[in-house]
Amino acid sequence: MNENLLVKRLQAFTTGCACAFVLGGCSTVQIVSDDYSAEFQGRYVVSDTTGDDAMKNKTIDIAFGEGGTATVAVEESHRVVHLDMCRSLAGSFANSLANATSDSIIHAVACLDEDDRYWSFMHGRPGATTSAGYTLFRNVTSRSGYLVRRSMRDRYPSDLALEPLPK
Repeated sequence: MNENLLVKRLQAFTTGCACAFVLGGCSTVQIVSDDYSAEFQGRYVVSDTTGDDAMKNKTIDIAFGEGGTATVAVEESHRVVHLDMCRSLAGSFANSLANATSDSIIHAVACLDEDDRYWSFMHGRPGATTSAGYTLFRNVTSRSGYLVRRSMRDRYPSDLALEPLPK
């Protein structure tokens, strides 16, 4: 897939209402020129999940590279996911994070993996709870406020609550 098409897909995902991707959660966000990847780089334990119990209590390392790339390494399984087209976002995630308000500005980084799944790293207030408006899976709560939503067109998203581990 060429880069222009991918950027357009990310913009469709992140600008205005992205209901088609997050199934019920509309968020007004913009791609920004600031780089928020440093907020998410590090080592985390997955403390809570929706639809992906295989990730619960796993340790993951998130590393961002040059040119909008990132890797997510799952320590216990030695699985590595390569992410491309990472873009920093800022805006209201009021319909994605239950503790956000319409005037809250939340930082995020959205990337695309090799299976065309979006990874949206979000950093809300401590105790952030996902709130996508779907009821098939339960919402997750992050004591630290770090969350990642993995979503794919025509599929329910999977949320992971991330708790930072000491360096």
